[in-house]
Amino acid sequence: MKEINLIDIYCTIHPKRKTVAYESTSFKLKSRLDFFLTKSKLATNVTRVETRASVAPDHKAIFLSMTLDDEFKRGPGTWKFNNPLLQDENYLN
Repeated sequence: MKEINLIDIYCTIHPKRKTVAYESTSFKLKSRLDFFLTKSKLATNVTRVETRASVAPDHKAIFLSMTLDDEFKRGPGTWKFNNPLLQDENYLN
């Protein structure tokens, strides 16, 4: 993270909150398995980051909202999923 200047944006925005994204009561485990890493220069663009209850009983959903100014231009074209990958056993595994 240090080498490429990434930060855990949730901890940056909410330094005093302790939250977990995974909790197993049967195994008595709690963890922050799911989180967002952002470039530190993008931290000021993040407007909201939070965890919420989800349909999975042991995982919370994580949300990130950000605003991007004109400094961040979109590249040409749009991304399209490579459908033949669905026939590739290695990809599916």
